[in-house]
Amino acid sequence: FVLSVSITKEAVDEFKRFFRDREVNNAMYERLVVPEERCGDGELELVCHDTEPVRSKDLSEGDVIVLHANQRVPADSVLLRVISSDPNSTDDGLFIRTDQLDGETDWKLRRAVHRTQSAAATAVFAAALAEAAPGTDARRALLACGARDRVFLEAPRKEIYEFTAIYRWHSEVDEENLDDGEQGPGEIYVPAKTRTSEESLSLENSLWADSVIASGTAVAVVVHVGKETRASMNASVAETKIGQLELELNKFSKLLFFALAAFAALLTILRGL
Repeated sequence: FVLSVSITKEAVDEFKRFFRDREVNNAMYERLVVPEERCGDGELELVCHDTEPVRSKDLSEGDVIVLHANQRVPADSVLLRVISSDPNSTDDGLFIRTDQLDGETDWKLRRAVHRTQSAAATAVFAAALAEAAPGTDARRALLACGARDRVFLEAPRKEIYEFTAIYRWHSEVDEENLDDGEQGPGEIYVPAKTRTSEESLSLENSLWADSVIASGTAVAVVVHVGKETRASMNASVAETKIGQLELELNKFSKLLFFALAAFAALLTILRGL
């Protein structure tokens, strides 16, 4: 009877975990894509871009997603941009809740990467998307258009209060030089040179999986999914809880078994004699 109750309880708990995991994996999010209709001539804002629905389980590293207030972060991400309802706002920060991750109830401030929060970066991002085919997701659009912004990360680890990364981008520097005869009168030869710039990222630029956006709207790039997220790496295997009564019953069951086996053996021997 006790064994049947224990098995039934474990089965019920397993079914609850299954449905909870399925709900989390099938939660819908917005992934940035190229709009079917252009919003302008290269002066697009991130909020003008179309989004497509995507399940949490279908997200992969490099996807650019839009997160709204009270929405769970589906994967470890880097905060690229904070979208404010005020178009003239220059605020690059928002607050998140991490009570499901570390048990702390106070809100934590997160800031966007300065490079992607700036207006100049928005124009570069928009120009790259403007050249891509409609319906293409933002990551593939940027790669296809030759965008060379990269996020270099440390290897996945468990520490939720530490984060080290580098945001690196390449910009073209034009130098005007007169050509030695190949151009016509008044024409200028403009060779393009590339300059590499970097921005160090820290914990305040990160959004860990299972945290919740408390205020504002965020645009973030996914950097770790699945078992490589901080939340998954810190998750411990659930131990089976055994009460004192169950331990006592197990002990007496073993004693009765050995006693019965001993009596059976003794009676068999005596009967043979």
